[in-house]
Amino acid sequence: ARLRSIHGTGSGSWLEAAPSSDKLTLEPCEFRLAALMRLRCPMPFESWLAKCECGRPVDEHGYHLLTCKHGGGPVWQHDSVTAGWSECLRDLGLHHKKEVRD
Repeated sequence: ARLRSIHGTGSGSWLEAAPSSDKLTLEPCEFRLAALMRLRCPMPFESWLAKCECGRPVDEHGYHLLTCKHGGGPVWQHDSVTAGWSECLRDLGLHHKKEVRD
């Protein structure tokens, strides 16, 4: 299933896309982690990251950190999407209020 999903139409488009803004540019370490995740290779976590803030162990692929609300994954993803939409709306000249999280 994993090999089929990474061979699907458009699944690797992010590898060929030219960034249209600085916010869409991956730093070398971010690109490396994204490539490792795509290939399902173990992440180069340091020993200090053996456990998540929730107390559960961090798996070698980092999937727990992407889904645990204590690990920051969902919050980071949410904030990134919110910031992206806010920038698009601002560039279009549309007035909006960006949500404020507690």
